[in-house]
Amino acid sequence: MMEVRKHNDKVQQSVKVIEEKQSVWIKQREGDEEYLKKIIEEQQKEKQEETGKGHVAEEGNQAINLVEEFHRIGKFEEQKERPLKIKFTTQVQAVVVLSGSWKLAGNDEFKNVWINKDLDEDERTRVKELVTEAKQKNDMRMEEEKEQFYGRVRDLRLRKKFIRR
Repeated sequence: MMEVRKHNDKVQQSVKVIEEKQSVWIKQREGDEEYLKKIIEEQQKEKQEETGKGHVAEEGNQAINLVEEFHRIGKFEEQKERPLKIKFTTQVQAVVVLSGSWKLAGNDEFKNVWINKDLDEDERTRVKELVTEAKQKNDMRMEEEKEQFYGRVRDLRLRKKFIRR
């Protein structure tokens, strides 16, 4: 009987720990939702500035409705940033977000935000290999070549990116 009580106490302690972690995760998810809304609103503001019309709040709410699901990737660790995987309801919306993602670098608040297409394990391995190869080739170039172009990974291929003057 005593052994059952000890086991029951252990189970209750485990449940408390899990409930506390779940509470933290729920708070993080709520924060992620707000952060995602902020990013979408920022993109909508930029779009409005480009076109000179539109309703930012209304478009932002429509955009958030186009998100089918999102969640953090990787194991939770205190004080560690983890990637956020977002699944859109349509492929068109995903392409629109990806094509406008470069604009985030111009805003100090989103300077450390990166938006990339989801890759499977083989694609990620290939990208890592290509990035390593590009770095090696960039280091081996002569000064004259460094002023003209640099190596860059694009669409799972190593390409030359020419520098504009």
